[in-house]
Amino acid sequence: KDEKLNELSDNFYAVAAEGFENSRALPNIPEWSQVADILSSAISNIVTGASVQSELDKAATQVETILKSAGYYD
Repeated sequence: KDEKLNELSDNFYAVAAEGFENSRALPNIPEWSQVADILSSAISNIVTGASVQSELDKAATQVETILKSAGYYD
């Protein structure tokens, strides 16, 4: 954590480093792009007024179907 670099960048690098400390990697599975698309669609629907519970339930069902068909669980 370079103090001079942080000073020059308005503390950007310190804030970014702090974020990385609490971050997690995305799942490394072939189906992730499908899952991400489902989640992205649900989030878009939610922010434009759709029911949070309804959208999350629908997304969970879709993701579960994908993961079941891929053999992740019964």
